[in-house]
Amino acid sequence: MQNILKNIQLKPLKEVTLPGKLYSKTSFSQLRSPGFLLIALLEIFTISYFAIYFLGGGLWAILRNAGTDSSVLGMPTQELLGYNPVWQQLGISLGLLTIAHMALNFVLTTKWRWVENLFGGQDKAYKVHNLIGRFTLIIAILHPTVLITAALGNWELIGLYITPGAYLPYSFGSLALSTLILLIVLTIAVKMPYQWWLRTHRFMGVPLLLAGIHAFLINPEYQTPWNARTPFLLIWVLGMGAYIYSIFLFRYLGPRVKGVLKQIKLTEGVSELIVDLTRPIRVLPGQFMLLEVPASAAIPKESHPFSISGVAEGKYLDSTKQVRFSIKALGDFTAKLSNLLPGAEIKLQGPFGKFGERYLNGKKDMIWIAGGIGVTPFLSMLGHEAQAPSNKIIDFYWSVKTASEATYQAEIEAKAVQINQAHVGQFNYRQHIADTSNFLTAQIIADHLGGTENFRNRTIYICGPAMMMHALAEQFQNLGVRPSQIVFEEFAFN
Repeated sequence: MQNILKNIQLKPLKEVTLPGKLYSKTSFSQLRSPGFLLIALLEIFTISYFAIYFLGGGLWAILRNAGTDSSVLGMPTQELLGYNPVWQQLGISLGLLTIAHMALNFVLTTKWRWVENLFGGQDKAYKVHNLIGRFTLIIAILHPTVLITAALGNWELIGLYITPGAYLPYSFGSLALSTLILLIVLTIAVKMPYQWWLRTHRFMGVPLLLAGIHAFLINPEYQTPWNARTPFLLIWVLGMGAYIYSIFLFRYLGPRVKGVLKQIKLTEGVSELIVDLTRPIRVLPGQFMLLEVPASAAIPKESHPFSISGVAEGKYLDSTKQVRFSIKALGDFTAKLSNLLPGAEIKLQGPFGKFGERYLNGKKDMIWIAGGIGVTPFLSMLGHEAQAPSNKIIDFYWSVKTASEATYQAEIEAKAVQINQAHVGQFNYRQHIADTSNFLTAQIIADHLGGTENFRNRTIYICGPAMMMHALAEQFQNLGVRPSQIVFEEFAFN
């Protein structure tokens, strides 16, 4: 037993920097996937298409003498003093680009299986969604800015742009832009409770709807000869369909199952929920589900993602009718789960996630690193390893603040013994106590394994607080590990 189970006893570190970067080199490496490549190609195609639309349309507008015929611009008849058709065309192109990116972003949030498969996980799709959202905000603001610049000198036209109700198509556009800016700023810049964040996101389809109305009310004569509205119409319809599906239809059409809470156990701020399902589902180790409990005065009706920490009899690749969740009280919702009673109805959506996919399909030895309650996906991977050993060398590190927080120590030790009885030395588990040894670092792991050369050809799985995951990933890369060797998923809902 002593050779299998070891606690790291280390001298305290003077200081460990934990960078809280939103997009580090590792973050972008995690985005490498067919989905990210497809998005990049779509970006190149879309921007190129509208560049041609802008250049060709501007030239076409000049050739048609658009400066003297305001009907071509979809505006009330008036003299267009200082009108610049090329800038006008650029402004319109930016507007259509904005709508196309808004529509694409809704597709990324649908939780469709093919989207998850393309990006290698929902968290990767949501990270691309975040990037596109920021870019969309920039081009959305540039759209009216360029149009107003094009009309400088024609104060009557500028008045139509910015005066609510003066011209209905422009009013819809202004309302769409204002709503979009408000919602994105609330999403990115304002820290709010999850339920309020979720409610604001439910209105994200409103600016897309208003923007579509704005675009279609503009005089249809103002187009390039090849009619750019046809692909635009298809993209807008796809975006609205994705929005409607996500907000209204997913709970009925998406992967879902109902269950009944069989048992709840509270230990050191962790609520362990064992849920009996009404029908069998297939679960892969490392996956998560969206969990919703009945609304009550004690617990709000919200849906949150939680890793599956176990299934009945450890049968992960077969159908199971029982799942276990181990949920740390980190926020309002998770703290209130302790109020649940056996017999409560549980609604589940999923399972989702690709965290354990490389564990199942990969051929390399592994290092597992868990921080606090980030141990949950590893518990399911460990359960599968005990049932069906992968014959790979696995070094498992669990870092907790205090020894009392290691609530699954006994379970991990028992599974470690079971694995090593069949394959001695294949599985090595070590607990790291942060209060006595400070933060767990990549160098500590390298020293323990006998040098960096012992993990440069391994796959490294990390799950824990976002700051910890990014810090460790960056440290591993500084020691020569390739970003593609590092696997983690990022969800931070409380």
